[in-house]
Amino acid sequence: MAEEKNDYTEINLETLKMFEDAGMMNVLDDTEVTEDMKVILEDAETYWSNLQDFRNRRERNREYYRGRQYSDLVDDPDNEGSSVSEEELILRSGRQPLVNNQIRQLVKNLIGQYRMNDYKPMVRARKREDAKKTEMMTNALQYCYDTNELTELDARAFEEFLISGSVVWKTGFDYFIEKDMEDVSVELVNPSRLFFNTDVSDVRLRDVRFIGEIIDTTLEQVIKAFAKNPGDEEKIKMIYANDDYNRADYTGDFDSDNVDNTSFYVSETLDQVRLFEVWRTEMEDRVMCHDLLSGEYYQHPIDIVDVAISVIEEENVKRIELAQSQGVALELVPLIEYEVRKEEVWKYYFISPYGDLLASGNTPFEHQQFPYTLGLYPMVDSEVFGFVEDIIDQQRHINRVISLMDFMLGASAKGVLMIPEESIPDGLTPQDFADQWVKANGIIVYKGKSGVMPQQVVANSSTTTGTQLLGLQMQLIKEISGVTEAIQGQTPGSGTPASLYQQMTTNATISSRDFFEFFFGVRRKRDFKMVQNIKQFYDAPRFVNVSGKDYDEEAYMYDPTQVQDCKFDIVIAKSANAPVFRQMIDDYLFQFLQGGLIDINMFLENTSMPFADKLLEQIKQKQDTLQQTMQGGQPPSPEAMQMLEQAMGGNRQ
Repeated sequence: MAEEKNDYTEINLETLKMFEDAGMMNVLDDTEVTEDMKVILEDAETYWSNLQDFRNRRERNREYYRGRQYSDLVDDPDNEGSSVSEEELILRSGRQPLVNNQIRQLVKNLIGQYRMNDYKPMVRARKREDAKKTEMMTNALQYCYDTNELTELDARAFEEFLISGSVVWKTGFDYFIEKDMEDVSVELVNPSRLFFNTDVSDVRLRDVRFIGEIIDTTLEQVIKAFAKNPGDEEKIKMIYANDDYNRADYTGDFDSDNVDNTSFYVSETLDQVRLFEVWRTEMEDRVMCHDLLSGEYYQHPIDIVDVAISVIEEENVKRIELAQSQGVALELVPLIEYEVRKEEVWKYYFISPYGDLLASGNTPFEHQQFPYTLGLYPMVDSEVFGFVEDIIDQQRHINRVISLMDFMLGASAKGVLMIPEESIPDGLTPQDFADQWVKANGIIVYKGKSGVMPQQVVANSSTTTGTQLLGLQMQLIKEISGVTEAIQGQTPGSGTPASLYQQMTTNATISSRDFFEFFFGVRRKRDFKMVQNIKQFYDAPRFVNVSGKDYDEEAYMYDPTQVQDCKFDIVIAKSANAPVFRQMIDDYLFQFLQGGLIDINMFLENTSMPFADKLLEQIKQKQDTLQQTMQGGQPPSPEAMQMLEQAMGGNRQ
């Protein structure tokens, strides 16, 4: 069936605010298309099933991170052939399954390091003359960061990365109701709902050719997304007529069971229906052109081959006619040469669990890719695992030692009074004797009958071996994870030189650097897609001043006419966003001020000190009065410099 490519202007498939093609629902009646969609769903189910081991390990890592560390199943000794959780088995023996959750503390430390070393994205052009345009694009990108609250979202993405070794973002264009406007959107995708071709082996994931996700949403949202007329609404209701859909009586549980028990075709919650979003590569004919007039090689923008060739031939006829009117020989006319080639293109499909096609088409993005940005770590022989998986064994040993020590303490004698029965005085019960024994200034008078004195037994409950084992495992988990005392900020031992402690801290960060660099690399790919979406979807000027005073005033207004057709490469550079780097910049600015290289106005315009804006405004209001002291870029008076230095010292704390 011939398919028309639509110029969609909205796309955010996570929230199902889909496309604006008025006739895309007519495929619902096409039986042949439905059969084709079932084949696509079978491929998706195969890939999703192949990821079952990854999902199981991710669930186990999450349980250990959460603190539920006795959920592993073991053979039940009382029922042959059945399994039981470790927690239940320990409780049967009369002991308590104790947990000292070191995993969460280590992950929290790495998340803290991430927040301290986070970077603001910067867009840079390879051509110096495009600096102003890229400054505008950088401001727009950081504006999208603020709109999508990516500072917090990326911290949670890093947390997921440490747990499972994977991270998935989806970038698109969506309507933000709180701002009453459309903008570039970024969503975090749950890896348990993702599927992709599982024969990938490239760490850069350039061999991904099939990817998608399982979407559960309300029937109302599906109708809102796909129905363009009352007839479409009825068709969608018919598709899901057999589902046990009950929006009023069921709202789902607030736990992870729905994710852990996800099946491929059926939604786990009765208030939602199932939908599949699939992106895959397909081979299609494309017209490749070589314009002899400009020397440019390019793919013709029109995807329909016959139409593209017709347009090229018309242009060539015009050039020939113009050349003939000027007396130019035909063989000298610079024409457009072309050939038809098979090219790999990304196509999307939205499919119901029953094989009904709700929407499809070629990728609407100018970056010609799918909306997902996927990172899998470490991809050694296609293996994917997270930081948490490295330290589970040490965590289990720690729990085992603590439980063993608790059992030993509970089973040892603690001041048990042992007395022969004949030694109890007449008229006293054993309880009366015990009460007098523990009573302050108590007196027990009796006649020894057996010559055996009462004695109190206090067993030596010191678990020296257990304490040593616990200390060993605690040290091992720090060494294996790389999160040592130095990087945790713990007080060093007495007599430790500051230089040595600083070197220990620096060395400790080396083992975790690979996690950070990999994560920042994947985020860079996502940011590149965001930049491409900004170029594509920002079709009108908009005010994007959310980045403070780091840019010129003309960069605060994004003008699509300046960057829409720019032929420059965009790279994502990293700009320091951590307090330590801002303090370093302030120190350099202060030195420039002291040396007379800049004046106080320039200092206040560039510093990150909190009072800078207010002080700069006051200085400008009194510019006439301060003109003599500030003229020629001369530094302020020594008294003013002393006050400023004191203010900077207080600001660093």
